[in-house]
Amino acid sequence: MNFAPAKKLKRKPAIFTLLVVLILTASLLGGCSDNPASPTPAATELPLPSTPGGLNLTTPDALQQQLDQANQLQPPPEIIPTPTPTRAPGPAPFLSGALPTFASLPTPGGDPNAVKLLASYSGQNQATDNKPEPLRALAFSPDYKMLVVADESDSWLVETASGKQVQTLKGGANSLDWSPDGSLLAAGGLNGITLLWRWDKPNGQFRAGPLRLADSSVAEDFGDTVEVAFSSDSKRLATFASDGNITVYNTDTGQPQAAFSSDFAGYLSWSPDGTRLADEFLNLHNPATGLTAEPAFDLGIAADAPQGVAWSPDGKMVAVSGDAFEMQIAAVPPLAATGKSENSVTTIKTRVELRSLGKLNGATFMTHLKEGRRVAWSANSQWVAVANVPEAGKVSVFDTSGNLLQTINAGEAPLRALAWPKDGLLVSAGNDGVARFWQLDHIAN
Repeated sequence: MNFAPAKKLKRKPAIFTLLVVLILTASLLGGCSDNPASPTPAATELPLPSTPGGLNLTTPDALQQQLDQANQLQPPPEIIPTPTPTRAPGPAPFLSGALPTFASLPTPGGDPNAVKLLASYSGQNQATDNKPEPLRALAFSPDYKMLVVADESDSWLVETASGKQVQTLKGGANSLDWSPDGSLLAAGGLNGITLLWRWDKPNGQFRAGPLRLADSSVAEDFGDTVEVAFSSDSKRLATFASDGNITVYNTDTGQPQAAFSSDFAGYLSWSPDGTRLADEFLNLHNPATGLTAEPAFDLGIAADAPQGVAWSPDGKMVAVSGDAFEMQIAAVPPLAATGKSENSVTTIKTRVELRSLGKLNGATFMTHLKEGRRVAWSANSQWVAVANVPEAGKVSVFDTSGNLLQTINAGEAPLRALAWPKDGLLVSAGNDGVARFWQLDHIAN
């Protein structure tokens, strides 16, 4: 039988190269096996492994090393901060009763011995203990047509004639004061910051003011609160931070004009002529000279206890409350015009000490109230009101000789704000979240 000679197969170089690669791969896999004697599986045509970044891999160690290097070249993932939620303004206080028409309020015909509750504003914000958020401050516009009420979180502008809410101002306040010219509202905060709001007369609302004043970098260590008061010319704003720093600012530029130190507390009052500031320890500070006159007698006021203080509208007296007494009135002589000397800041020479607590229900000392005891004068300078006397939630009204005229029951919670905008109207507000409007009258016996 004849056989035809076998034909010689021609192999292309690419196929030959692939076979070589497969053989080498099989050898490597066999060499890495835990059982060298195991049979090597038949070579199978597999695609070459893909590698990140086009890396040329040879061994597992080289693979890990090159992967580590590649990871180092990758940019870190972008971290997007979680936005802080913005707190929505709380509901405005609701009005019960009818707010008074100031022009129609009569002046008592004698010492006020009768009182009538006209209306009340009740806040709707809740504190963390599910109790009402305390109302901390209030301020009337110079024409009495508008009122601002504030708690810790919000401030509301309302019409006094209708009780209608006009605007919600962002943030609460520890104290409020409306400038006598009506152009600015100062809000002393609870974070060592004072904000100024500018009155937009055409729109009848406030807009963000020109100034944000940091009264003290360490005010947060002493309770964060700031007391504010405008001078009679509206050109200066005095702030009293709770770390004891008193600063007088130019309201146009925001630049400080004078600075004084007092004990750690925080209440102050301008003299009606705008020449001096009285703090609650009856120190008299003169911004024009930078001098301070201390009282010529011991007041008996604890240095770390908040007290109320108010200068009488006629400029002749200063009333101050205290832990060991209900109130004292000091007669203040006029400012001597003798130039920039110690004599230009006169000291207080006389004092009228009002009813002592020892004569009141056998008490000898009043437990310190953290909220302090606000003091307010009637517009005619004949009567003085003191909050939280004889106890929290009460307002006592005196004449300048120390006679108690009446005590108003304004609730059981401590009071934080007190205002006497008209002789026949007294306003109180406090920790129960209510601002009350009281009509004062005189009833002949």
